[in-house]
Amino acid sequence: MSVGKVAVFTASSNSGGACVSHLLTKYAGRVAVRAVFRTDDKAVELRASGVGSTALANETLEIVTGYDAYESEATLCGAFEGADVAVIVTPHDPTRGFADDSALTIKMINAAALSGVSRIVSVGSWTCNNPLDVPMLATRFIAPENELAAIATRHAEISWTSLRAGFFFGNLIPQFGSLRAGDALRYPEACAFAPVDPRDVGRCAAAVAADAISTPGTHASKCYEISGPQLMTAEEMAVVMAASLERPGITLSPLSVEDFATKLPPPLAQLMRYMNSAGPAAIPFEANQIAELIGEPATTLAEWATERKEAFAVVPLLARARETKLNAPANRVVM
Repeated sequence: MSVGKVAVFTASSNSGGACVSHLLTKYAGRVAVRAVFRTDDKAVELRASGVGSTALANETLEIVTGYDAYESEATLCGAFEGADVAVIVTPHDPTRGFADDSALTIKMINAAALSGVSRIVSVGSWTCNNPLDVPMLATRFIAPENELAAIATRHAEISWTSLRAGFFFGNLIPQFGSLRAGDALRYPEACAFAPVDPRDVGRCAAAVAADAISTPGTHASKCYEISGPQLMTAEEMAVVMAASLERPGITLSPLSVEDFATKLPPPLAQLMRYMNSAGPAAIPFEANQIAELIGEPATTLAEWATERKEAFAVVPLLARARETKLNAPANRVVM
């Protein structure tokens, strides 16, 4: 069995971190991993984890820091040199906004190609399917995906795979924020989608990267729509939240999409209006895609919400007002 190296950049993201962990556990002995971080403080958790410390001791994990996608392609090449596979996660820093995310991702893709990798796994978004409906978010992902195909044309030895992640569970923490005030889930009734765990997206990236080493060509030039396993209406999600949070009083209290969107930054407001108008067809739904790629069931909303009870705990009015001020929308987005 072939043993190769996978470079994951950025390893500090939810999906990037899960990719690193999954490579070190499920694919131990099959791959070596380079986890790439912008700053050393981002790498602290991995160094301290049982999986990370063991892999460092076994020399199957290399942690590198100091790589920022704002740097030149030549500088970024160092993040990928010596690797067989590059897993590239679209960067996003809330303090910087995401106007530059597309250009930064393209730069990372080109640096990986220049460094000599033979396979690129890109973690992007479903929104590139809908540039006319959600252009503010789609612009982060369309050009990078086009660049993958262009790279393969210029470098025949490079193959690529695109993972188009769906609507992340993490978005529900602010969007279901009314549950921190009581049992009324204030949400647009027409929205229906299959939220996905970013950790599952990372596990998919790990599976594709490992396969790219052991069975080259398996996932070449393919785009996978990575959704959660259950397509649910807002009312069905309210039922799941009630059971998972052990709060049987939780029910959907429909809110107009316009009232809901006024509290959101423009990209998310545009997204919610589209989801409300398109209903269940808004976001691609592939119930079995995650299980087919990783060989394990995808995380359900019930499982995720059970882990996040504290995030939805009812808080006093004064504390809630303070929380609202600290979490003002700005450009916060979990994609």
